[in-house]
Amino acid sequence: MATIRAKFDSERFRRQLEREAKRFGRQGIEGMTAQERLQIGDAMIETIKDQVSKGISPIDGFGRFPAYKWVGRANRVAKKARSIVGKSISARSTRAQLRRDAKSLKDTKYPASARKKFPNKRERPVNLFLSGRFLDALESRATGKGLFLGFYRNPYDKYEEGHRTGGIKGVNDQPKRPIIPINRETFTRVVYRRLLDSVKQVLTRRLERLSPRR
Repeated sequence: MATIRAKFDSERFRRQLEREAKRFGRQGIEGMTAQERLQIGDAMIETIKDQVSKGISPIDGFGRFPAYKWVGRANRVAKKARSIVGKSISARSTRAQLRRDAKSLKDTKYPASARKKFPNKRERPVNLFLSGRFLDALESRATGKGLFLGFYRNPYDKYEEGHRTGGIKGVNDQPKRPIIPINRETFTRVVYRRLLDSVKQVLTRRLERLSPRR
């Protein structure tokens, strides 16, 4: 009885897998089970949180989150104090007053004002972390054939809206720091790379289950 041994082309398989992963990514990860899509969503959320923890926006084009406005003002005042030279009483007095102003700005405004309740809150990186509950509320949901990431519980959906408009209660008039893309915005390559890697893992497990066991 004749037998045929098929040569396994690993490089070709890799290219096919890459192509399939991109196709699944473009088409909303259709054809996968809800559980598989949730696994992919959770992996993306893990990467999003990692980026945010470093002060980097997961939305393409945003880059690093802007510094806290009050901190920037305080730094400018402190820089102005250092620019004043001379040993005269007037120069020393002006420098001292500017340093007090800088310290007051830093100590009385957010994020310093939150440290009594949240001692670990720091000026840098700007990572949106206070109690941790906001980022913990980011979740993935599988509906129909799609995968959605976002904040679905009150008040955390309002917090994300505030980060997008710069008008959060207690931190009003701050720069915008959203983390969920809307309209034509997209995630960064880092997040999409995690998406593709997760799709590859799901497809690989499927192929392994379908492969005949010897």
